[in-house]
Amino acid sequence: MDNWQALDAFCEEWPLSEPDEPEAAMLTQLRAAATGLAAHTAELHIEELLEQLRDRALSGRGEIVQRRGMYGVEWLYSLVWPAAADRRPERAAMPGDLHLSIWLGYHESNGRACVRILGEKRLEAYLPVSEDKLRSAIIAGLRAPAFAAYPEPPPPAAPNESAAHAPGSAFSPESDEPAE
Repeated sequence: MDNWQALDAFCEEWPLSEPDEPEAAMLTQLRAAATGLAAHTAELHIEELLEQLRDRALSGRGEIVQRRGMYGVEWLYSLVWPAAADRRPERAAMPGDLHLSIWLGYHESNGRACVRILGEKRLEAYLPVSEDKLRSAIIAGLRAPAFAAYPEPPPPAAPNESAAHAPGSAFSPESDEPAE
């Protein structure tokens, strides 16, 4: 992937200013922190654990989302599934999504690397943590995931009113061009 000529050309057209000394020192620290966090993430096999949860506990009915923050010093994994797909009848009747998130980053108060399991409750541990301890916390989070209700549907339109032809519509009825 090092041979990406279009990216090289773009970077030459849009050069970044060189960081000053304090910024360069901060970037060096951030890169080291990101490398450490990536190592913890790889050791814990978080994505694989979430795939097992999705496939075994939810019969594949979930979506795994992964996001990395700027400079790679925050990682967020989320397993999201429709409540209707949940095995528990009381949860399956809820109109919305259930989700379990795993956040890895640096604690706000002391800067130590930590992992958080986010469901109805928040469980937290400093890194390194054993994979068994993490699995136990993930199962606890799966027992009580967070819930996000679906928004209420808008009221139905009047019988002769169409959104495309309503007053204030973005398009005029005579053409496909936006209204002025």
